[in-house]
Amino acid sequence: MPHLFKKTVAPKGKLDFAGLKNACQKIKNRSSKIDFQTNNFLKVVFVKSYDKKELEKAVKKLRSYQNGKK
Repeated sequence: MPHLFKKTVAPKGKLDFAGLKNACQKIKNRSSKIDFQTNNFLKVVFVKSYDKKELEKAVKKLRSYQNGKK
């Protein structure tokens, strides 16, 4: 899964929110067991490839998106 994340979301090493959503959706579509709305999923996909600060930013953005904010 990390290769999909790297290719889709961060080709230049930075998180892109639109890409983050797309990657989450693609991975979710492949396996109904994965819930991209949980921190556990984010940890599985992102922690190995990106530092903690970037991960925390992604979590905050994804949470605010889920709560209906932009």
